[in-house]
Amino acid sequence: MSPEEAIVALISGGQWPASGEVWTALLQRASLLGLAPVLAAHLPVDAPTEVVSELRLASMAATARHARAAHQLAELLRGAAVLDVPVVALKGSCLATEAYAHPSQRTFGDLDLLVRRADLPQVEALSESLGYRRSEYEHEGGHHLAVRQRTGSLSVEWHWRPIACQFAPGLDEGELGAVWRRMRPFVVAGEQALMLSPEDQLLTLSAHWALSNRCAGGPRPLLDIAVACRAWAHAIDWVELWARAGRWRLTHALAMTLTMAREMAAAQVPESLPVAPSAEHLARVRGRVLGQTDPRHAMLLAEAVHRGPLAVVKAVVQRLADPRDTPGRGVGRWYRHWCGLWQRQGEVVAGMASRSGRAALAAEGDVADWLAESAD
Repeated sequence: MSPEEAIVALISGGQWPASGEVWTALLQRASLLGLAPVLAAHLPVDAPTEVVSELRLASMAATARHARAAHQLAELLRGAAVLDVPVVALKGSCLATEAYAHPSQRTFGDLDLLVRRADLPQVEALSESLGYRRSEYEHEGGHHLAVRQRTGSLSVEWHWRPIACQFAPGLDEGELGAVWRRMRPFVVAGEQALMLSPEDQLLTLSAHWALSNRCAGGPRPLLDIAVACRAWAHAIDWVELWARAGRWRLTHALAMTLTMAREMAAAQVPESLPVAPSAEHLARVRGRVLGQTDPRHAMLLAEAVHRGPLAVVKAVVQRLADPRDTPGRGVGRWYRHWCGLWQRQGEVVAGMASRSGRAALAAEGDVADWLAESAD
């Protein structure tokens, strides 16, 4: 049993593996995936002392990190309130408070905050007044400003859309206005904020995992879906959820996400879904979640099919030579950086030359096309 398989078994209500060797690998992998605090809540009574100690330390560290993040989030929310700017807490900062049993169980590495497009100049000024600076290596996305960073703090992304345009083409201005009308108030970090409706939460999480991240990130995104379904079980309108998914062109992404969350995190979703992923698509996505396929490799393979092999070769070469990655590195650090990128991305280029590589490209591209509903 691999560490990922053991983690999936645990979060879906299974038993801890009997082998002590698996426990060690499991704890290491869980720490990398940000799931150690969740596993700490599932410790068996006969767990070895060293495992108990390690998970308790991880939980205490997660609690301390969450306290610092909450203080940072409260500072931003108070500043926005002074400006009379409503702020929506997205993803981790919302789920930690509203869905998980304890906020520290949902770790997150940045703060994703949603405001109306007209309020972007004000939150930019607010960020600068609080000491945040635009990241040197980040570009503005299709739904958020360039990342804001401050020494000793989490990065901040100010969004004006919960989902990027290319992943939800049906989320137009009319639909976006309806999203704002469905917002719900809640208290996070001791301050007033807004959260998405349960249906919009599930659609945003599904688009982020299935389309933006290409089903990468291990089991944690699926656990997010499971705890969200449990926390808002009586509030989710499943009929409206699927209707909205159709309008936003997220039906396939939602179907894949809910199916995998039910299988791997015991998510409480309806047994029969309007759309069902094929067995082949499920197997490929399952391999990414369980660590049997390098998710970064799968993402690059999917891009290769979408854009064509020559376009990807060109993109890889440009990425390797990108001057933004070289300042301040020194010759040795630049060389190691270049070698690391080539090791991760060059294998995609090499794979295009073999028959098995091209078959993998086609299969990954088929999954990507289905999730993006490219054939519709």
